[in-house]
Amino acid sequence: MAIWKLRTQIRIPTWLVALLCGFLCFGVLLWGPEWLVNRYAVPGQSLSRLEYSTLVDDYRKTLAQILGGVALLSGLYFTAQNTRLSEDGRITDRFSKAVDQLGARTQDGNPLLEIRLGALYALQRLARDSRRDRDAIIDISCAYVRQNAPRQWAVWNPESEEEPREPSRQPPRIDITTILNFLGTKGTLDADRAIDLSATELCRADLMRGNLPKVNFRGTFLQDANFMSSNLQGTDFSRAHCVRANFVKANLSGASFVDVNAFAATFEGSTLSGVAFRKANLEGAVFRDAIFATHRARPNDFSDANLCNADLRGCNLSDAVGLTADQLAQAIIDDRTQVPREQAR
Repeated sequence: MAIWKLRTQIRIPTWLVALLCGFLCFGVLLWGPEWLVNRYAVPGQSLSRLEYSTLVDDYRKTLAQILGGVALLSGLYFTAQNTRLSEDGRITDRFSKAVDQLGARTQDGNPLLEIRLGALYALQRLARDSRRDRDAIIDISCAYVRQNAPRQWAVWNPESEEEPREPSRQPPRIDITTILNFLGTKGTLDADRAIDLSATELCRADLMRGNLPKVNFRGTFLQDANFMSSNLQGTDFSRAHCVRANFVKANLSGASFVDVNAFAATFEGSTLSGVAFRKANLEGAVFRDAIFATHRARPNDFSDANLCNADLRGCNLSDAVGLTADQLAQAIIDDRTQVPREQAR
């Protein structure tokens, strides 16, 4: 074992390896055919010099063809290895250069958006070319959003000299929008992998038809955001600010809206299975004709939710839990609304 380790630590020049292989092939072609003729000669049968020379030449041609094939295959293998190593090096250079450009700023300290956009597009192209680097690029993109679009909490801190700032009502900056479009593209995110966009400020973000399963939007400012027809299975909106957010025809199976502010949000025609609305503010929210699918292990939970003026017309809430008579009395229902048996009226 010690000898093997010593040999692996010694770097043998490539030219020396090629020279040794050349001498070996020369020896095989020079003495190999004669050895084969003598080895497989029929006992008691003598060969004339012409027959002997002919057999040796035939064996030599055969060995030359075999060695030529081995050399060709070896050349193809090493060419493929060199190509792969070269491609890996090129990808690494592209990755490093793009990441360095994500922090580009002007002399005044403002984000240099032209350079940053180029870096983001380069990373997204790299994510399509190299699946091995996709997860790292997704993590970097999410970290970029959290760093460059943090939620501004309008809470006064007596230990801070800074005045509390209200969240912006402007749409996300173009670099943030580029990342959101990339993340929402079908095929970018795996269904079993959660990503973190928590505590960010994404007011009026347009994520229509986005594929965002299991995304962590916990505490995110999503006022007037558009999630129409999006795949949001298992997505966490806990404590998020979703005032007037658009969830029309979205798939929200397994999503969490615990303690969310979804005032006047629209869930019309959305799929709601196993959704937690505990302590959620759903005042004025529209659930008209939403599909409350049955989920045996995890029913839709409206415990302590505010349903004042919530539009529940045409909704099947027969399997929902946490609904009280007071909640239903404050909501808007019609003869198509199906309520839990114990709250039927």
